[in-house]
Amino acid sequence: MNFNNKMKGLSAIGISDILGTGATAFFWFFLASLISPEQYGQIFYYLGIATIASSFVLLGTQNTITVYLAKKIKLQSTLYLVSLLAAFFASIIIMIWFYRLDVGFVLIGYVINTLAIGGLLGKKLFKSYSKFVIIQKILVVILGLGFFYIFGTDGILFAIALSYIAYTIIIFKGMRADTVNFSLLKKNIGFVTNNYSTSIVQILRTQIDKIIIPTILSFTILGNFALALQVMAILNFLPNTVYKFILPYDANGNPNSKIKIITIIASVGFAISGLILSPIVIPNLFPEYIQAIEAIQIMSIATIPGSITMILTSKFLGLKKSRYVLISRIISLSLISSCMIILGTFFEIIGLAFAYLIANSASALFLLISNYLIVENKNKSKFNN
Repeated sequence: MNFNNKMKGLSAIGISDILGTGATAFFWFFLASLISPEQYGQIFYYLGIATIASSFVLLGTQNTITVYLAKKIKLQSTLYLVSLLAAFFASIIIMIWFYRLDVGFVLIGYVINTLAIGGLLGKKLFKSYSKFVIIQKILVVILGLGFFYIFGTDGILFAIALSYIAYTIIIFKGMRADTVNFSLLKKNIGFVTNNYSTSIVQILRTQIDKIIIPTILSFTILGNFALALQVMAILNFLPNTVYKFILPYDANGNPNSKIKIITIIASVGFAISGLILSPIVIPNLFPEYIQAIEAIQIMSIATIPGSITMILTSKFLGLKKSRYVLISRIISLSLISSCMIILGTFFEIIGLAFAYLIANSASALFLLISNYLIVENKNKSKFNN
């Protein structure tokens, strides 16, 4: 596939991610303007629980399914079956434990979303991916606002869970794509479990703040930090979009170097925009969330190492060297957890923001060093031969 055709595929993902990110950003920002930081924090607390639980049931991670479909290894239906059964039982436990049906439904929605997205990207069905993402994000806005005005904040999680219903079509097709084959799964268990472990660590790394912050500080601080994370979702949309596009190509040995370089350069611009615009925008639109301003400025810098991390993660997964990705995420999880507890206790939201920046930077640095050592070793072996 030439560069122009690749750009068409990237554009399909990019347009859907821009529209999707814009739609959900509008929803969360609009919601923030209507409710208190404490209520906002409570919503993200339960979303964090559902997300963390989903990581433990998803044996078929998005990366695993994407890579295996790109390599035409027929494990899709097997991974779907195991993950869906685990999600069903986990959702029941969550509902009983927290006395909340909505958290269990969100867990199932997250699992369906991950499995379906992995299937679409692995087959390089970028246009279909675009359509489904846009539908789901529009449903978040329509159902989310509708349920909020009818049921209040208690309806938000139910709305989010229902927004994933369109993906069930992909799940049914994926289950029929090949026969369940546990012996093939056993042969590939190394890569599957490495990605499974990596996914757990990554989701813990991105969601552990939802548990730590209310424990050591308050739901109000979590609400302000959650708003900062919504801004980061906008700033990080480009590397996240590029990652989804390049992973199946990296799995087939196509590096897409130009796209990766452009992505890193663009991330610098996004980081600068976060530094400059947050003190202007936040006081006018979200006067109750003033504490988020300095946090956004600090966290914006993490856009740069974040883009490097995404690009090198795709490269290592494409080479089936998932242990490097796992180690980088363990480093990031360890740092964000410890630094949030230590810095957050003394400096509150500013300390939390620095913990976010430190963890992202350390992850990128480890992958850069690992990549350098691998390249150097290859060059040495070529020279010796």
